[in-house]
Amino acid sequence: YKRETVAKSKKQFNIDVDVDRKSLKGILIIFQESFNDGERDSENFPNPGIENINFTIDGLPNALYNGGYKQIHHWDEIFKHFASEELKKTHDIHIDIAKYYNDNKYALWVDLRSTEDNNLHGTGKEQKESILMEITKKDNGTGDYTMHIFVVSDARIIIKDRKFQNIER
Repeated sequence: YKRETVAKSKKQFNIDVDVDRKSLKGILIIFQESFNDGERDSENFPNPGIENINFTIDGLPNALYNGGYKQIHHWDEIFKHFASEELKKTHDIHIDIAKYYNDNKYALWVDLRSTEDNNLHGTGKEQKESILMEITKKDNGTGDYTMHIFVVSDARIIIKDRKFQNIER
């Protein structure tokens, strides 16, 4: 969706996601530290120390996570979306909660689906206006993070008379 830079020392900042989607599943944000050309570790996504996120969706404050989206919730939310239905039952995966928070394997997932079942499509939130995320994080010293913000949604391909017509999002 977009890429933004945020100072590591900044304790509060806002992200505005303004998309028009019929089935918005969620928002994925990964953080990356500054690097020189040719020196980037493609599997290094640091934890910026997000402590809380307050959401305003379609002008309604606290529309998601009434008490705020705390760091302790991040693992549960990302696990329920990115783990397959079979793995959710066994918890037999290559990454665990300790690696997620501490081994530069962090990603922030904001789940907007109406169900946790990954096999169902069309369970996302119909989104017409913007989603404002007010983020509070720890001061992590000097330098910048680059935030890669992804919007995950269902889409429907319309084919008529065996020819592509359009895509509905």
